[in-house]
Amino acid sequence: PEFPAEEEDGKPQTFRRILLNAVQAQFEYLTLSLMPERLQQAAASGEELHQFYKRKSMMLATMKFIGNLFLRKLLILKVIEFALQDLGIVGVVPDEPPPEHA
Repeated sequence: PEFPAEEEDGKPQTFRRILLNAVQAQFEYLTLSLMPERLQQAAASGEELHQFYKRKSMMLATMKFIGNLFLRKLLILKVIEFALQDLGIVGVVPDEPPPEHA
C-alpha cells in the first residue's frame, strides 16, 4: 500500500519504505547509545547501567529483525554490510548469502 507524501511535492511512501526508515532510525539511535564510553558512564550508577543493558537488548532485537528482513529479501546485502561496519565488526562479507538462505 502507498501512503500520501508528507510534503506537497513529495512522492507517496510505501509501507516498506516507512518500515525501513523506522528500523534505520532505531539502529542509528541504539548504535550511538551503546558506545564503550557510555558503558563507563553507566557503570557509575545502577539505574544507568540498567538502562544501558536495556538498550543493548533492544539493539540485539533490532539486529535480529534486520536479519529477518534480509532473509525475506526486503533488504539487500549492502545494508547488512553497512550495519556490520557501523558495529565495528571487521571481516569480509560474502557477495551472496549462504546456500541454505538462498
